[in-house]
Amino acid sequence: MFPFLAPFSYDLKSYRIVGGNRHVELQHWISFPVAEELRSSSSNSLKNSESITPSPPPSRTSTPRSRSDSRRSTPLPVPDVPVVKRNRGFETSSAMKEIFGGGPDFTAWERRQKEQANQPPEEVTTGSRRFGRKNLFEKERIQTLSDLPVNQSDSIFSNIPDHDRIYEKCQKKVRKQTSPEGECQPGPEKFEGEEGEDTVDSWEREIVVVEEEIKEKLGLDRKSSSEKSEEEENILHQPGPEIDEESEGRDESADGQSTREAGGGIENAEEASASGSGEEEMSVLIKGAQVVNDDSIFVADVLVQGGVITAVAPSVECPPGVRVVEGEGKILMPAGIDVHTHFTAPNSADDLGRGSKAAVAGGTATVVETAWPREGEGLLDAIRRIKKGVIDGNEVVCNVGVSGVIQKWDENTKSQMERAVKDENVNSFIVDVDEDDQLYQVLSTARSLGVHVRVLPERKCIVKLLEAKMLDVGIFGPEGFLQSRPEELEGEKVTSLAVLSKLTNCPISVLQLSSAEASRALQEGRTSSALIHAEVATAALATDGTHYFNKCAAHAASHLTDAPLRPEAASGAAVMHVLANCPLSVVASGHRAIPSAQRLKQKDFTKMPRGIAAAEERMAVLWEKAVRGGRIDAMRFVALTSSNAAKIFNLYPKKGRIAVGADGDLVLWDVTIPKRTLGVKGAQSAADTTPFEGMNVHSRASVTIVGGRVVWADGGVQPVQLGGKEAATVKARLVVETRANSPYLYGVVQQREKIPLEKVDRDPPSSHQQENGSSSSGINRVTVKNKNLESNISFGGDSTPRGSAVRSRNPPGGRTTGLW
Repeated sequence: MFPFLAPFSYDLKSYRIVGGNRHVELQHWISFPVAEELRSSSSNSLKNSESITPSPPPSRTSTPRSRSDSRRSTPLPVPDVPVVKRNRGFETSSAMKEIFGGGPDFTAWERRQKEQANQPPEEVTTGSRRFGRKNLFEKERIQTLSDLPVNQSDSIFSNIPDHDRIYEKCQKKVRKQTSPEGECQPGPEKFEGEEGEDTVDSWEREIVVVEEEIKEKLGLDRKSSSEKSEEEENILHQPGPEIDEESEGRDESADGQSTREAGGGIENAEEASASGSGEEEMSVLIKGAQVVNDDSIFVADVLVQGGVITAVAPSVECPPGVRVVEGEGKILMPAGIDVHTHFTAPNSADDLGRGSKAAVAGGTATVVETAWPREGEGLLDAIRRIKKGVIDGNEVVCNVGVSGVIQKWDENTKSQMERAVKDENVNSFIVDVDEDDQLYQVLSTARSLGVHVRVLPERKCIVKLLEAKMLDVGIFGPEGFLQSRPEELEGEKVTSLAVLSKLTNCPISVLQLSSAEASRALQEGRTSSALIHAEVATAALATDGTHYFNKCAAHAASHLTDAPLRPEAASGAAVMHVLANCPLSVVASGHRAIPSAQRLKQKDFTKMPRGIAAAEERMAVLWEKAVRGGRIDAMRFVALTSSNAAKIFNLYPKKGRIAVGADGDLVLWDVTIPKRTLGVKGAQSAADTTPFEGMNVHSRASVTIVGGRVVWADGGVQPVQLGGKEAATVKARLVVETRANSPYLYGVVQQREKIPLEKVDRDPPSSHQQENGSSSSGINRVTVKNKNLESNISFGGDSTPRGSAVRSRNPPGGRTTGLW
């Protein structure tokens, strides 16, 4: 339908072009003979044309239906060419001739095209510079368009010009001349009729111009190394490196790391590489991976420098000293955030170092550790102990945040809670009190501080009675744990939390959601505008409560979680529905590695410690059950494992998103593996049992990056050698500060508080009204304002005025009907 389509012939479903520039037929129902000279010529002129008709449709002839139609168009007597009613004004316009061809305008256009094709290329003038050659970008654009396949629907960046790739190709073209040593030196291309120093100078000038144009289009400032400050040399803010025109040599090592051989690069790069540390260890480039955020999917290269993402583009040039990770065929996601772990619990087989290794092995870069106060400790002491363990420990490889635990409520606890928020930057607290009045006070205080509360849905006062009943009838095993906690009681607790959330306007997270009743109560609470969210247990997605009745005591005890797993299949479906539909839902591991011996030595289930090791299996289990099962997509997977947690704990978008300026916490997720089996063997945790034993999954964390450092790759933890002040700085970065007033939680709260409460202003009662009120029987008479309720019948003592126009609905003698 355009001039450049004139030499071709198409046969498509939607339209048909026959005879190149001679005839166009759309939908086989309207024809446009576009050659003006054909109106007066014979049919022999069409036979001599260049038209090729693959499969002409049945011949049809348009017949004028009126005198005006016959005057307006006359069918052409051309054999085997269908002609239908035409619009003379439409087809004979100069614009349509230019588009569809035909007439003198088209001939002139065709002549101009031939003249331009025969003319030599014009010289390109840029300011005072003149170049006797074609522009590099035009040449590359034509070559790129000619190489494109017909179907580009799968390409995500098909409509976006790839300036980085064009620039890279241009640079390669001007370095074809190599030195005897084999190093690539900048130099001109050899063209016929161009030789000598003038050509070299022209090429060098054009390289500068092209580079300046690219920098200007991408919004980058080209500066020489002498113009940069020390801060700009230490941390590169540009997506790519600065071009060093004196030396472009680069050696690609066997392990995939690129090192600059001469000139340029990061300041003191040799010293940093010699010590095995520096900014280069916090720099990595992931090439060609499919990037998945909670709201987008695209293919791009991602560059991390200084622990921060500095470039996300279709093609990013590798700076010197940056480790390259090939991501083609894999998914690059924000690293996971596990919001519920117990690495430092007294009865845990893991510690912060061992637990953090299990986390990164599963693709998690940040955990929120629960600060349970030990004997003699307060709330603040427990929080500071965990932070000190992260800084002093030598084996912690992931980021660690802290969530406080409130076991009792008094003025001292309230004061420590306020100090934890302001001094230690803690914005979440697990509340372990059962009385509703105390819970209401905790929620009110949390609301005033801008933090959120996390509660386990368990009625302890009633559970204690039911546990005693189980022991009385002789049930001592793990099956008593399930039967002493009915599902209806768990749902009632969630309903109560939803009501308290509405009364206090405080956000609440329900820990370890695992039952259908609790899921239903949570969704009903959200429907009634309660600020309540779900933290779903990983075990609830992979197993159920039937294992509590296993004859093997060790196997049954390995499934003891904070909230009991339910045997009904409806519970798993309900939990999955919450994950797929409720906003700000997360999947937490509740990781607490309990040795089997500690459970089995207890005399009954009430003394058995609860908890499972799931930090390493969390993301793989969710992918297997939800994504591979077709329940959710990859973007929702990122939201459940990373983005929603970052929003709740006020870490978004620094964490939980792949974007320029975000932290370099990434996971390269491999979904191409045929199968792998979960179990204790080969796991990073020290737990000797797991409820996921023998479960097959089809995904794994190929590479886990924490703060720009590759800490997990090739199936093992990567050693990181640090020393001196740098080690203290890196460890301090691992402590995550979670500040109060997350906008994703308290944005709604602030809007609700702007709604004023209703107050009725009443006049004070007079002395006469007070005397009448004291002598009366205490019943205040209310004057009825609705006249439809008044009656015109007097009963003697009634002082109500008669209304002649008001009909009585129930007069004496019976009710009237509509017939009379």
